[in-house]
Amino acid sequence: MEPQTSDKDITTFWIKVYFNLEDGYIRAAVKRAYRDFNRTLESLPKKEGDRKILRDIWIEVFERKLKEVLSSTFPSQNEFDVWHQSTCFLIRTANENYPLSQGQAQKWINMTLKYLFAMGETNVPGIKNNYPYFHIPLDRIIIGKLYNFGLGNFDGKPWSKINDYDSYYNYQKDIRRLYKDRIPMDVEFELFNSSYNLSVD
Repeated sequence: MEPQTSDKDITTFWIKVYFNLEDGYIRAAVKRAYRDFNRTLESLPKKEGDRKILRDIWIEVFERKLKEVLSSTFPSQNEFDVWHQSTCFLIRTANENYPLSQGQAQKWINMTLKYLFAMGETNVPGIKNNYPYFHIPLDRIIIGKLYNFGLGNFDGKPWSKINDYDSYYNYQKDIRRLYKDRIPMDVEFELFNSSYNLSVD
């Protein structure tokens, strides 16, 4: 007897295992992506209640901007880049006493969009519309991979310490030039997946 479980059922299983869908797909992706960079946050309040206040402010600002990506199709890469820069700025400055670095903001935004895309158009309507314009999430793995293809590495500075938009944006443009005939995020999925050489032996 052949298995009857569909690819959709299997995908739904993995999404539910990996994400807390209690508040919906968007909030689940935002919170999961927050966990990808929050270990780099320094000098946060010791009390969880105080940290939650900070998180809620960041999340409120971010989710408001996310709706713009899901509800419209940007006419060009430049228009998306303007959205991206303004979103980085708003997140970085949302908590006056706890500013985020550019590296932290890009990781949160770019990983959230990656997660939402991986969840699929059925679960996140509109996520495919601007996928060709998405920025690659920069972290140690990806920067290391791209360094082997001739791209810089921010002078060895950790991704979380990148602190100006211009150097970050120039790096994204370098990626586009290097892979001029491909969608950058398609490349990122391949580079990330190739980082883990799994064997059944």
